[in-house]
Amino acid sequence: ARQELSAADREASSALAQALSITFSFPEVSLLFREEGKETQDVVFLNLRGLSGTYIKTKFANDVTLSLHSMVIEDRLQQWGDDFRLLATSEVGQQVGGETDDAPIDLDADLIRISYKGTDESSPLFDKVKHHIVLHFHKLHVMFNRESIVTVKQCVDAILLSLRTEEDAPPPPPSDPDEWIAAANLSPDEAKANNALELISSIRLDMHMRDLAWTLNRDGHAFAIMHYRNSRGCLDIRARSWSIEGIFGDLSLVDTDPDTLYPDMIDIDGDSDMASFRYETFSPLVPALYPDHDRKLVVTIFKVKWIWMQQILSDIKSFFGDMGGMSSVLAQESEEASTEEQGRPKRFVYEYHLKNPIMILPSRKNSPSGVVSDLGEVSITKYYFENEQHDEMEHLRISIKHMNMKSSPNVLFATDLSPILTNTDAELVWERASSDELASLHRYPGLLWTVDVPSFQVIFSEVGFRRLCESIEFNVCSSTESDREKAIAEAKERKKEKEKEKEAAAQSSSAAAGWGGDGEGGEGHSIDREESDGEEAGRGEK
Repeated sequence: ARQELSAADREASSALAQALSITFSFPEVSLLFREEGKETQDVVFLNLRGLSGTYIKTKFANDVTLSLHSMVIEDRLQQWGDDFRLLATSEVGQQVGGETDDAPIDLDADLIRISYKGTDESSPLFDKVKHHIVLHFHKLHVMFNRESIVTVKQCVDAILLSLRTEEDAPPPPPSDPDEWIAAANLSPDEAKANNALELISSIRLDMHMRDLAWTLNRDGHAFAIMHYRNSRGCLDIRARSWSIEGIFGDLSLVDTDPDTLYPDMIDIDGDSDMASFRYETFSPLVPALYPDHDRKLVVTIFKVKWIWMQQILSDIKSFFGDMGGMSSVLAQESEEASTEEQGRPKRFVYEYHLKNPIMILPSRKNSPSGVVSDLGEVSITKYYFENEQHDEMEHLRISIKHMNMKSSPNVLFATDLSPILTNTDAELVWERASSDELASLHRYPGLLWTVDVPSFQVIFSEVGFRRLCESIEFNVCSSTESDREKAIAEAKERKKEKEKEKEAAAQSSSAAAGWGGDGEGGEGHSIDREESDGEEAGRGEK
C-alpha cells in the first residue's frame, strides 16, 4: 500500500511539474480612438493600468492568468462638462455624473482577473472539466452617453472590418439532424457512451461580479443610476447540453429627480439575495438524463420592495429604445428555431416564483400617500402532462396566495394602513393540446381557461378609494411627462388656429357690413373694428 501511494504521489508530482512558464506585465497602456472624415475628431481615450499575465504549461494542463488593475475611459465627444467626462472608471473617488463614487472598496483588488485551466482527460488530476475559466469583476462605473457609445461601436466595427479577409469568413454551420430521429435509432452501447460523456464538462465558466454601476445620461442630465452588486453565476457546456445559473445579490435604482420623495426605487429585504435563476437544456440522445422536456427555466425572486413610478420607468424604456421590437424579433427567431426541427417541437418548461414582493404606488411623486400591495406568494409554472386518454397536454398555472392591498398617508413608513384587499387567493389555469396534430383532431378545446378565486374581500373607505384612484391615475392611466408636454403644445397650437379663424371671420363680417351701406354702415364698420381690436388686446393680455 505504501508503494502504491508513493507511485500515486510521484504521478501527481509529475503532472504538476512545469515544462514552460511565461510572465508579462505592462504598467500602463493608452489607446486613442479617433474618427477621421472631413474633420478629425477624437472619440474616446482609453487608459489601462496594471495589465499583467502568466502562462504555465505542465505535462497534462495549461494555466493562463490575466489581470487588469484599473481602467479609465475618457469621453472626447460629449459637451456637457466635467461631470460627464468619464465614460467609464474603476478608480475610487472619481466623479461620475456629478456624484463622487467613494463607496468603501479594496484598493489593491484588480478590476478584472481571468484564470484559465485546460486539463487533459488522461491527467490523474482530471476533475471532469476540460476547460475551466474563472472571471472576477471588481468595480466599474459607466456613464451611459448613448451618442459616444454608438460612435465607439462604429469605430470598433470599422477596425475589425478592415482587418478581416475573405479567408477569415466562418464556414456555414453543418446541418444538425433531428435528435428524435437519431434517438429512436440509438443502440444501448451508444446510449451508455452518451450518458458517460455528458458527465464531463467541455467548458465551465464561473463569474463573480462585485460592483457595476450605470448612470443614464440624457442631454447632459443624469436622470437615473442603476447598481448591480455581489452577483455570481456559472455556465456549464457539455457534449449535448448546457446550463447557466446565477444569483443577483443586490440591485438598486435611483431616481435623481430632486422633486421626488422616492429616490430609491428598489429595496432588498435585509441581507438576502435579490433573485436566483437556472436555465438548462436537455437532449434525448442522453436518455439517462432526459426529463421529457428540452429546455427548463427556473427563476426565484425573493422579498423585494419596488416603488412603481411610471415617469422614470418610461424614461428608462425610451432611453434604451423600444424593447417591444426586440422582443418580437426574439420571439420570431425562437419560433423559427422551433419549426426548423423535423420531429417533435422543442418543449420549454419554466417556473417563476416570487416571494412576497411589495409594490408601492404613490399618488404623486411629491406626495407621501398612496397604496401598498403585498402580492404574497406568486408562482407561474408551465409543464406538459399525459391525461387519462394518454394524450399529451400543455399546462400553464398562475397561482397567487395571501395577496393584500392597503392605502396609507405615508407609504414609505407604512403608517395608518387602511385595508383595501385582504388575504386573497387566486388561481388561473389554461390548457391545450401540446401538438398541432392533436389539436387538428378537435378532441379538446383550442384553449381551456379555468379561473378559481375562492373568496375575496374588498374594503373601500372614502379616503382609501381616493388614494387608490389617484395612484392608478398617476402610475397607470396617466401619460408620461413628455407625452403631456407634447399634448399641451398641440393644444396651444389648436387654440391659436381657432383664434386666427375667429379673427378672420370677424374681419370678413366687418368688411361685408362696410360694403353694404352709407355713412351709418361706415360708422358701424368703425365700431366693429374697435370692438375687434379690443377683443384682440384682451386676448393678448390674457
